[in-house]
Amino acid sequence: MTIVPLISFIVPVYNTEKTLEKCLDSILNQTNEDYEIIIVNDGTKDDSQKLINEYSQRHPQKIKSFIKENGGLSDARNFGIKNSSGKLIAFVDSDDYIEKDYVKYVKDNFCQFDFDMLVIGYNRIYRKATTIFERKYSFTEWSAFDKTINIESNPEMICRLEVASWLRIIKRSIIEDNPELLFTKGRIYEDLEASLKWYLHVDKVVVVEKKQYNYSITSNTLNFNINNVGNYFHIIRSVCDYYKRRKKFEKHYSELEYIFIKHILFSNLVRMVSGKTTNNFTQFIALRQELLTHFPKYHKNKYAINTSALIYSVVWLSYYFPLFFRLFLSGKGRKNPQVK
Repeated sequence: MTIVPLISFIVPVYNTEKTLEKCLDSILNQTNEDYEIIIVNDGTKDDSQKLINEYSQRHPQKIKSFIKENGGLSDARNFGIKNSSGKLIAFVDSDDYIEKDYVKYVKDNFCQFDFDMLVIGYNRIYRKATTIFERKYSFTEWSAFDKTINIESNPEMICRLEVASWLRIIKRSIIEDNPELLFTKGRIYEDLEASLKWYLHVDKVVVVEKKQYNYSITSNTLNFNINNVGNYFHIIRSVCDYYKRRKKFEKHYSELEYIFIKHILFSNLVRMVSGKTTNNFTQFIALRQELLTHFPKYHKNKYAINTSALIYSVVWLSYYFPLFFRLFLSGKGRKNPQVK
């Protein structure tokens, strides 16, 4: 009889031979063995596959490895989901690692709450110089831990919880039953789009404070690549349309407005200031206009008004005096492609 594991860890791999061993060791050294590992080689060009082969041979009962043509992180995650068998899906990026009690902790919470989604705590491991924003900004704005919630009882979870997919453990059946909940192929920041859609399909969400995931941040981390900001045009349109089709857009308007304020305006300003390329201001104006298209009075958002003075000053200035940001976004360097 086939035993169904509790957790399927999806580990996409692309040119991460230097970090992959630590990642896999952190999963294989768990204090609870109720899991499987789905490794997806997404057309890697380095020697990662040699390492994958070694681990697969040593742990054939735990590891399923696959090789596919390069399709990006979102496509690799989708491939892993479709080839998994666990009751729960968890994502681990191959340059990150988890704590040894991760599985036990998830299992204890699943037995207690029978959750649809668990949102876990994490550590930010910086391998780059940090900006003032990164040192001062509270990435997690949450205090309602260890109880079941959803967007009906706690709508603020839409905009106050971080959206990274590796923070979320979700029932596999929820994603499998709705193809629209898979990640959009070829898109960056796919976590934001997927997480916001998942919220409409989970009735019991548990947020825990204990840090079980370690997120490594380098200068090459996708989230800090200015060339990827154009993906936000797709994301905001896709999410807003998804909520409108399900008659939830007006009900959660303020929360959606604030999450896109944070991601489209504030986070991208950090990327652009760090990027110092010649096209930054043009991109910023295009992103601002897209935000205005969906949320024409975003400067009055209730969450933004009640947040820190730093964040609200950016919101207010971007709305009334966007030309102000030309001062910070006129760095010299390689010209970025035009945002479409």
